[in-house]
Amino acid sequence: MLRRSSTLKQGTSKATSLSPLHVIDGVRKLSKKLIIVSGEDKISKQAQYNATLLMNILIRSTLCSKKMASTHKLNMEAFDWLIGEIETRFQQAIAQPGEMVGALAAQSLGEPATQMTLNTFHYAGVSAKNVTLGVPRLKEIINVSKQLKTPSLTVF
Repeated sequence: MLRRSSTLKQGTSKATSLSPLHVIDGVRKLSKKLIIVSGEDKISKQAQYNATLLMNILIRSTLCSKKMASTHKLNMEAFDWLIGEIETRFQQAIAQPGEMVGALAAQSLGEPATQMTLNTFHYAGVSAKNVTLGVPRLKEIINVSKQLKTPSLTVF
């Protein structure tokens, strides 16, 4: 979207007309408009916060005032267009109740399971290695088994 807003950019030598206060105000207003869970009770507010936390982090880190004014050299018109475009695409991406998202959920679970299966090692003939990896290990992790077959910890 930042590339598409290049048609609205000012020249590279000119000072931008975009003030940091306008950027901060625009990001705050955008953050308040991104509603997934409506309601004013405590549970709804917490669910709304949890649902939009990562999106708000992404918006605040990407649309910081210094980047908008100095790196991307956006003017006020380009910034306002960008904010509107983000809001529109966010609203279009919300899955409605009853909409089928099973294929996407299956892909999201299937890809890591495949990677875990491919990451297993062949220990034929080695009696010391009793490794539970792949799909059985994923089942242990998802089901939070109390007795793990191969408890392990990887520290980086």
